[in-house]
Amino acid sequence: MQNASKAKSKKPKKTKEDAEEEEPEEEEGEQQLKGPDLKLASRRDMYTICQSAGLDGLAKKFGLTPEQFGENLRDSYQRHETEQFPAEPLELAKDYTCSQFGTAEAVLDGTRYMVAMQIAREPLVRHVLRQTFQERAKINIKPTKKGRKDVDEAHYGYSFKYLKNKGVKELSGEQFLRMCQAEGEGLLSISICIDLVGVKGYGDQTYFEEIKQFYYRDEFSHQVQEWNRQRTLAIEHALKHFLYPQMAKELTNKLLAEAKDSIIKACGRKLYNYLKVAPYRPDQQAEEEDEDEDLVAETQGKGMRVLGLAFSSSRDSPAFCALVNSDGEMGDFLRLPYFLKRRNAWKEEDREH
Repeated sequence: MQNASKAKSKKPKKTKEDAEEEEPEEEEGEQQLKGPDLKLASRRDMYTICQSAGLDGLAKKFGLTPEQFGENLRDSYQRHETEQFPAEPLELAKDYTCSQFGTAEAVLDGTRYMVAMQIAREPLVRHVLRQTFQERAKINIKPTKKGRKDVDEAHYGYSFKYLKNKGVKELSGEQFLRMCQAEGEGLLSISICIDLVGVKGYGDQTYFEEIKQFYYRDEFSHQVQEWNRQRTLAIEHALKHFLYPQMAKELTNKLLAEAKDSIIKACGRKLYNYLKVAPYRPDQQAEEEDEDEDLVAETQGKGMRVLGLAFSSSRDSPAFCALVNSDGEMGDFLRLPYFLKRRNAWKEEDREH
């Protein structure tokens, strides 16, 4: 019995081929074990919560799709008229209450958020708004507490310490780059907006007032006015919370790139002016000088030579001279250890030894 049990316990030896065939099976087993552990991250943003609560059905009753609103905005007139649902929004919102949105007001808040997000994500709306924002954008700058003290008349940021409603088209050169540099140092605060700030009696109509009429139904019943108020709040939310901040960020990056390009072009023009100078012609200069014929003959035979002197501001460092011939080869050099020292200096370390 013991011999039989030992015979059962013995296993056949594995060959190399069997081991190679079993390795892929083990890898597949490992992959199967690792597979269920990898899970995609679930999105739980506000839009997804509203969508899972079924508020997109109420959002479709606002009267216009984002594409239709974008076409109205592009053509600057109400190409698509706003459809009117035959029920007041507050009464209709009661049918969509749930655990996430317990009241009708909360349902309307979530629905307005969905409509605002849909408008802000519409490519045609973003295209039109981007063009208008870059044409009308204005810069406002105020100094911080540190900037009011540090930015004086000698500071590079004094010329734009206070700016109000300055159009971006009026910027030139590297001016915006200096503004951003001062903001990075904590001296100034920059804001870019599309409307005039602090101006009364002129230009009171904002861009929001211009475009809200494209998502509006011109009737005077209480039901229509309530829907118009919901549409207006949705557009205002889309502009202030989604579109305006992103357009300001895009414009800031664009202005920074243009300022850097202007500096690169200015450096290129400066370098070109250095390089476009005609080559040095020593023979003509030697002929024009009124000197002895022997000196002229000697310089024409050996070519003009250039003597260069280099020294450091430290008095302990010696100065050096180098003599270069017309071929660019150094012919001779000289070390001057006492070049910056004087014989009658008041300090002993400055005197010539």
